[in-house]
Amino acid sequence: MVLRKDGKSGGWCRGIANSGGFTLNELIVVVAVIALLALVRLPALGYHKATGRGFGCLNNLRQLTLGWLMYAEDNQGRVVPNLDGQSILTGTNAWVRGSMDYYSNNPDNTNTLNLVDARYTPLGPYTKRPELYRCPEDQSGVRVGGRFYPRVRSYSMSSAMGRQGPDFWLPTPRYRTFQKLSDIVRPAPGQCWVLMDEHPDSINDPCFALAMVEPDNLAPAVIVDYPGSYHQGAVGISFADGHMEFHRWTDRRTMPAMRFGGLLPLNVPSPNNRDVLWLSQRTTSKAR
Repeated sequence: MVLRKDGKSGGWCRGIANSGGFTLNELIVVVAVIALLALVRLPALGYHKATGRGFGCLNNLRQLTLGWLMYAEDNQGRVVPNLDGQSILTGTNAWVRGSMDYYSNNPDNTNTLNLVDARYTPLGPYTKRPELYRCPEDQSGVRVGGRFYPRVRSYSMSSAMGRQGPDFWLPTPRYRTFQKLSDIVRPAPGQCWVLMDEHPDSINDPCFALAMVEPDNLAPAVIVDYPGSYHQGAVGISFADGHMEFHRWTDRRTMPAMRFGGLLPLNVPSPNNRDVLWLSQRTTSKAR
């Protein structure tokens, strides 16, 4: 239904009233159809939290990705920079600043200015709200002075997006990185991911590192950074066309238990892990 802008009441609802409304039989049919549609949708949505926190994660991703697209629109199609952790820690412009860990003496864990202040992040003016950067399911935090503080960021950006310079993990130049929206053609924008929640014991800098694999050779697969699995084994993930979704992982090695303590060892061999292939196919493609 399209809302009218002329301030007048009526339209769709008034049309129903004038026609005499629904009969009892029609109402029964409508309720039955709605119930049937709900049953059809439930298997796909069954692993989302009944509280709606999972959908809160998707809303966060929607807002962040919208900001990412708006930034590109205002910058001749160039996507926001996305650099490695060392560059971010030394103050280089990137989509956000700072690195997550569990040390009480690391101010990045609780500093929301790193997320939204234009002095530190070019994306901040487009998002504005620091709560968007934390998945509602994320229980991670740090203790400072005996008090528990939630960490401020749950999401990381694909290392193929806006990466300046070579990427050791993909690796480039064998695999392409995307500097402009117009570069995103293989995979297509609807199949090329931008942001996702990362495992709380894996997340550090804002760049999600992935070592690419090809379908005909999964034996060398490794997990560099672990994706999130907050949503009953699923990750919240957004794509370059602006849509977002949940994806459920199939390999237990992709979903180590959440300890909310020390960081996981990274760059772990995971031969024949099809989750790594799924991500690879939605991250980038070989340069030609």
